[in-house]
Amino acid sequence: MNSENLLGESFFSRSNLINYLIGMYGYKSYLEIGVNDGGNFESVNCAYKVGVDPSDNYDKITFKTTSDEFFAQNDNTFDIIFIDGLHISDQVIKDIQNSLDVLNPKGTIIMHDCLPANEYAQSRERMGNHWNGDVWKAFAFYRKNPNLTMFTLNTDQGLGFIKRGSQDVYESPEELDYSFFVKHSVSLMNVSTITNAINLIKQLYQMGL
Repeated sequence: MNSENLLGESFFSRSNLINYLIGMYGYKSYLEIGVNDGGNFESVNCAYKVGVDPSDNYDKITFKTTSDEFFAQNDNTFDIIFIDGLHISDQVIKDIQNSLDVLNPKGTIIMHDCLPANEYAQSRERMGNHWNGDVWKAFAFYRKNPNLTMFTLNTDQGLGFIKRGSQDVYESPEELDYSFFVKHSVSLMNVSTITNAINLIKQLYQMGL
């Protein structure tokens, strides 16, 4: 399946999803890894917000440092975490694990850039404004963990959803390339329409997860 077809749904942004989850679960604490210009961070409505980014693109960054450095000194836990930092799978794998380590019970992790539109966009080197990197490989790595619930919303360049729970593991090859992604993206990333994803989120909430 051509991955460009995965992005054809009506738009539902990262901040829409994050605020929806905050409202549904009554989340009080939010962590954003990769604040960039603060556009998403400013749009999130949560009582306590922490933003992490080493750049100078936004003057209200809570911690102007790398995610590794932040997690090394962090003692707080969070209800909801958004990962949109360095778009290289090795780093995102670490960001996911560090986020799971500080995630409160019933908490949720959201990831950006899980459905690259083309091979150019998923390069490990940034080549333009619409750069997803190979974030999808990090999501695929955790699809092998039976103790997580994971799917990808088919919107906003692919919003990965992670909670503690259970899933049928997806045993992908150790070495992944874009041709594998194109062929197996729907099952590998557990791609869901917006409507189905929202229904699943409601079911998880009703199950106490």
